[in-house]
Amino acid sequence: MKVQVNLIGRLGKDAEVKTSSNGKQYVSFTVALNEVNNGTEETTWFDVKGFDDQFIKIAQYLTKGKLVHVNGSEQVRLYND
Repeated sequence: MKVQVNLIGRLGKDAEVKTSSNGKQYVSFTVALNEVNNGTEETTWFDVKGFDDQFIKIAQYLTKGKLVHVNGSEQVRLYND
């Protein structure tokens, strides 16, 4: 299932430029969103992969702790514990 997402959060680690099995380069990074619920801070992590060439150009600036805004479509995968 694909949904539109708009995330504003901090990078959990430096972005990495990777190559897919078909030879296409992409950028991979994680974004942390922090919320306070009933006085308890909760962090939700999102794995982001950017296949646009613009991501490759700015990957060096996507470093741990930076505040980022990500807008796009997300493929949602649900996992059972």
